[in-house]
Amino acid sequence: MFKLLLLNNIFFTIIIITIDGWIFHGDEFPNSLEDKINDSYEQLVFVNRTAWNALPTTEPIKQLDVIPAPFIMIYHTGTDTCFIRDTCSEIVRALQAKYFSNYIGDRDIGYNFLISGDGRIYIGRGWDTAGAHTISFNEISIGIALIGTFYDKSPTANQIFSLHNLIKLGIHNNHIAREYKYYSSPDMPLNVLAGTKFTIDF
Repeated sequence: MFKLLLLNNIFFTIIIITIDGWIFHGDEFPNSLEDKINDSYEQLVFVNRTAWNALPTTEPIKQLDVIPAPFIMIYHTGTDTCFIRDTCSEIVRALQAKYFSNYIGDRDIGYNFLISGDGRIYIGRGWDTAGAHTISFNEISIGIALIGTFYDKSPTANQIFSLHNLIKLGIHNNHIAREYKYYSSPDMPLNVLAGTKFTIDF
């Protein structure tokens, strides 16, 4: 639950924020909440493949070559941002259908996880599974997509919250290396992440 109390007069403005679970929608991640967020991965909400009506895939699951994964590849989906589960599920299904039609040799959604504007995490290929998102990195990384288009705006605060804590959960459960490196395309403001940012020359 999110509560916001705004007291305003001619001389000053006081904003009092209390957080119980999710944080508010916004364009900038509030650095003052870092201490609260650092222990919040138990608050994550996952939407499994059955819940978003994933199509079955006949391709065998390929495990990552390196576990815990030393790299995290973060993308936007290039679609609209969504905040309602039915709408987000439709977007995720459309992304899976695109892989089915365009990538005959790898018939499933390319990402391990996708995060909607309200912070829900849609399970794609899941942990420890090779994706289809970045040539030369698919077998050694976790691919995470933020649902939306972020060339000229930031992901929502809820997306950053869930991304940060999904990574912390992955580290806690030995799916992601503690000294991980991450790549972002487009170059999104993800400075709250503890890993080392790197670039790729394609």
